[in-house]
Amino acid sequence: YFTYQSVNQAEHSTDRTIQPYVEYAWRPNYDLTVTPGVKFNSFSRSYNASFDPGAFGGNGGPLSYTETWTAVLPSLNVHYYLDKNLAVYGQAAKGFTPPALQTFNNTNPNANVTTFVNSQSTMNYQTGATWKNKRITVSGDVYYIDNSNAIQTYTNGAGQSVYANIGVVRYKGFESEATYYLGGGFSIYGNYARNMSSVLIQNSPNN
Repeated sequence: YFTYQSVNQAEHSTDRTIQPYVEYAWRPNYDLTVTPGVKFNSFSRSYNASFDPGAFGGNGGPLSYTETWTAVLPSLNVHYYLDKNLAVYGQAAKGFTPPALQTFNNTNPNANVTTFVNSQSTMNYQTGATWKNKRITVSGDVYYIDNSNAIQTYTNGAGQSVYANIGVVRYKGFESEATYYLGGGFSIYGNYARNMSSVLIQNSPNN
């Protein structure tokens, strides 16, 4: 139960996710593994809220939505051993994220949430390498993500959080990690990552 100033709102939401998938690992030789796959993602959300009729300047009322977002998500992974200590890999996959629960908070009970906020769809690419021996493991990768339907939040003049589709956003960066085995079941590790985006991302620690 949520109360904000003069607004009384009882919220109930239910999420249901169905994700059947299939993949096949093809090994033409001992060193090379090629794994194509595909996933079907169906995400449904039911949302019901009871509003104080006097809230929002008389525009309050029962709020009820049931929305379903679906996507077909292909993927491909290639893994190759250059020698017994060094392996390289490349990955490509399509991604999908449904709208956040907050986007259902709309003062117009007749509004359809899909008209202003849709699911996010991404195409993700990553390549990297891992080297290890008995004590040391070192890995690194670079990635690129193309988000064709990015969701951003901002605060309007009334102090309310508004969710909007800002279009195409591209993310890229690199990640690295090293682990050293001290012995006796103890290891130390360190990692470093650098992440960049084509637009300023709200509420992120660095851009």
